[in-house]
Amino acid sequence: MRKSTTFARLFREQGSRKAVKLMSRRQWKYPAALEHQYARSIKFYLDKSWKGYAQTLIDSYVPARMDALEDIWPEDPTRGPVLGAIVTIAENMEKFNQREWDAFKKIAVGAAFSEEDAWTQAVVDEWARTQVTLITKASNDMRDAVARRVRKGVAEGQNNDEIKALIMRDLPGISTRRAAIIARDQTAKLNADLSQGRMEQAGIETYIWSTSMDERVRGLPGGKYADSRTSHYVMEGLICRWDDPTKYRNASGEWVARPMGAPLLHPGQDIMCRCVALPNWGELDELTDATPEERAQTELEMAQEALQRAQSAASYVDPSNPAYKEFEKVTLEAQKFLDSLKKVAPSMVARAVEKAAAPAVIKRVIQTEHPKRVPGVQRRYEFIMEQLSVDKATAERYADAIESYTGSYYSEIRNYQKGRAQSARPDVLEKYKTWGDDLEQFIELSPKWGGGTTYRGFFTSSDRFDQLMDDMVVGKELNMGGTSSWSTDIGQAKSFAKNFDEGVHQVLMECKGPNRGTSVKALSGYTSEDEVLVSRHARYKITGTRQEGSFTIFEVEEVSNGW
Repeated sequence: MRKSTTFARLFREQGSRKAVKLMSRRQWKYPAALEHQYARSIKFYLDKSWKGYAQTLIDSYVPARMDALEDIWPEDPTRGPVLGAIVTIAENMEKFNQREWDAFKKIAVGAAFSEEDAWTQAVVDEWARTQVTLITKASNDMRDAVARRVRKGVAEGQNNDEIKALIMRDLPGISTRRAAIIARDQTAKLNADLSQGRMEQAGIETYIWSTSMDERVRGLPGGKYADSRTSHYVMEGLICRWDDPTKYRNASGEWVARPMGAPLLHPGQDIMCRCVALPNWGELDELTDATPEERAQTELEMAQEALQRAQSAASYVDPSNPAYKEFEKVTLEAQKFLDSLKKVAPSMVARAVEKAAAPAVIKRVIQTEHPKRVPGVQRRYEFIMEQLSVDKATAERYADAIESYTGSYYSEIRNYQKGRAQSARPDVLEKYKTWGDDLEQFIELSPKWGGGTTYRGFFTSSDRFDQLMDDMVVGKELNMGGTSSWSTDIGQAKSFAKNFDEGVHQVLMECKGPNRGTSVKALSGYTSEDEVLVSRHARYKITGTRQEGSFTIFEVEEVSNGW
């Protein structure tokens, strides 16, 4: 990749100290929505593959010839769609990363100028090839799991229905977990590689290692993975070099070997690594005429941010957890360092930093905006207890239901509510029922969303679309069948309507005005989705239909139904 001098030149000509500060405060966003979308795509195709294979085995096996299982291997029906999904996801992630970089460039010089980025195609192509390998292996592993269960059923004298029930009991959970692992790991890796390339191209040769600062950080003393082979925790806040992942800069400004046990990789490159590389905008200091006071203020602000980060981490962990003492120790060290800087910094600068660092006030849930929860201050159930005035046990139930619905069990909960349960196990069905009931109670008790238009996106086949157009006539009333998920962000809703197969139609529902839903942005594992949950009892009236590009949009309004 050829290093570009455009960024440094334009910043030297047009940049300012204020721009450096603004860029330092802006976080490089992570494509969480794309990760979620990719996981759904992988799961869809894995399920399609193993279910077809399972049916072939069950219909075709001969008990007297167990070896016949080895000969049954139908052509994978997912190959084409999977390749399409990989290409589309890769392109969308590259565009997301480019938008993030453009935002920084606009802050720096007032415009998102164009740069030569032909190198990104090679990065995306390599990533796509890796995805084909990973998903193919996952599909083969799922088929092997199916074959093992069929053999077991045949050996035990089970009939077809019993074997099928055994498979349907175990396999869906496996495909969900496998898809989530691939999507999370590989989304982080592509985002990390693109970020590295863009920083290096701009001449930013160093970065700041940033962990998630929670009890799941690898190597955190007393944390969930305290005994991890590598410690990402020891890298928190360290300045590192893109050209040498074995070094970091110590307090004396020297480049030395990373601490014992630290990963010799860049953030996001280790498997399932949640760490990110923050641009070290301090490299641009030499391009600006900063006064000693300005430099002192920057150093104080960085120390204040480090203190707030440590305080947030400490308050997130239960005091009974051994990890709490580690975060508490880091907090005290950060406070001491900040106090030492204040003693030598101009009083005017110190006062400005104190004012900027005033503790944030947690806003109560209101109907005109998404409520905010500070993850480092409140756990989900504590947030629910405060908002709804319920006891801890009830709040924990609601939090568990929301996490399950917005995470891996969306389809299962809705299918149960619609009477289309997909499990033969009574305990599993009871779990789906409990989650659905708790969701409805939570929505009923919560303040209702009144902050503007909400959207719901989905895709459908040509045959189903034709039927949909016949049914969705202006004036008709309908319901969603189960607890439904909407978004206040039209872009997020559209992302759920995208599909990579031919003959698929993209549909968007648009509901203006107040409704009987409630925001779960503060509680969802995917906060970027700006999600609003609406009760299964809500009814809508179709008020209009329009076409925008590839999207068919149904305009609806919620109607009173006496609940």
